[in-house]
Amino acid sequence: MAHCIDLGEQFHSSSYFAFAPYNREKAYNWAMRGLERKNKLMLVAEDQPSQEIFGYFVANVSTFYFSDAVVSEEEQMFLHPEKRGGPTAVKFMKIWEKWAIENNASMLYFTAGAMDDVGNKFDGFMKKLGYYPTGPAYRKCVGE
Repeated sequence: MAHCIDLGEQFHSSSYFAFAPYNREKAYNWAMRGLERKNKLMLVAEDQPSQEIFGYFVANVSTFYFSDAVVSEEEQMFLHPEKRGGPTAVKFMKIWEKWAIENNASMLYFTAGAMDDVGNKFDGFMKKLGYYPTGPAYRKCVGE
């Protein structure tokens, strides 16, 4: 788990959440709680034969506050920069889709953009897998 927390810190430092201090203990506790929940999918990617973890994927299945429709949302996907462009992201997505369908989800949501370098290449990747944009997100910093 420690290596996943390290990867999470790397993800955090290169994301638009970098303004907030990374709390390793809180991240660890969040991950451990996730492992106990049936509505969470948590995957890791590791090199063979070294078994070094180089990526992770987290998703959930839930309902909207206004509907009983079951949906699944990606919470985090991170691959070490040296491992991007290979088959791992597609494998994560396919496993997620299968899991979500098995859990009665009728819609999948993947929120891109926490990484500042997400752009047209990622858009093409998502469209190739059958996903389409659902609208932009906006943010405004109001604190220190």
